[in-house]
Amino acid sequence: MPVEPNRNAPRWIADHLPSPQPHECSRVFHSGGGRVVLCGNDWEKLEALQEALIDVADPSRTFSPKLVLLDLSETESIPEKATEILDSYGCVDVLINNSSLKVKGGALNVPFEMDKKIMDANYFGPISLTKELLPSMISRHNGQIVLVNSIQGKLGLPLRAAYAASKHAIQAFFDCLRAEVAEFGITVSTVSPTFIRSYHQMPEAGNWEANIWKFFFRKLTYGVHPVEVAEEVLYTVNRGSKEELEKHALNSVNPALMELLSATLENRHCASYDIAANLLEGLSHM
Repeated sequence: MPVEPNRNAPRWIADHLPSPQPHECSRVFHSGGGRVVLCGNDWEKLEALQEALIDVADPSRTFSPKLVLLDLSETESIPEKATEILDSYGCVDVLINNSSLKVKGGALNVPFEMDKKIMDANYFGPISLTKELLPSMISRHNGQIVLVNSIQGKLGLPLRAAYAASKHAIQAFFDCLRAEVAEFGITVSTVSPTFIRSYHQMPEAGNWEANIWKFFFRKLTYGVHPVEVAEEVLYTVNRGSKEELEKHALNSVNPALMELLSATLENRHCASYDIAANLLEGLSHM
């Protein structure tokens, strides 16, 4: 007799899925038997991810993921999308906020419109979705909200002012929210990876830093693999912990190198400032 999927399985919402880390989160939740709703702003990529998840999982023990086309930067559409999400399985047990939009550039060089776009995608969008889904959790006195943030929600790097500001803002919001909803049985958790590397990260052809990066890629491994982050998110949910700060990446970087780069950045007019800033900024891509 075929085994039916567990009808009491948790209902997971994984939002904004353009990068490897949210993909891996979806895989972990789906393969574990959760009822997953995938949200993102590219329908073709959502369908491709849905197909990939179905192909590698046991259909007798898993649910086919549901899809919702959602662009968090379009905050006016979020109430309607939240209703669509709730209609998928009737309620939401766990919301995973994965949204992340980056821009590289000096604070004075990034246009104000781009600053607003970063804040919409990384701050206003996620908190709007959270506010729309939270009443359902409160009414059931059950639910968990997980923010997958960034180490740059704790500190800032050169050329990342807009990004770091958005990550600081959302970190503060969820820290406050945690205290507000605890009485309703709602858990708010944050996971702050150091640097997440992509599956295949190589310097662009013709890049003046190519020889430097070639050396580093051969000698050192930077960043946490997306699979590690996904497993940490699942562990955080299962344990109901408040905050996890990933340290794997920094532990894998030569401490002397990090000390040298940090010391160089303290001297803004040093001839090596731009090189050090680019190297440290490069770590944030991984």
